[in-house]
Amino acid sequence: FAVLMFMIFILELSAGISGYVLKKDAGDLIKSKMMTSMQSYNLTVHNNSVVWDHLQET
Repeated sequence: FAVLMFMIFILELSAGISGYVLKKDAGDLIKSKMMTSMQSYNLTVHNNSVVWDHLQET
């Protein structure tokens, strides 16, 4: 049981470190994907319109 808990701890620690290191890259990726999806708002892709409408409501 202790070995399993240690492995989970190591995985959580590495995920936290990776998230901190890649924080800027993730923000840039989200921004570029949002800008790309905004260009197809109200076109043939209905999912983009639904997501953008929901974001604006909240």
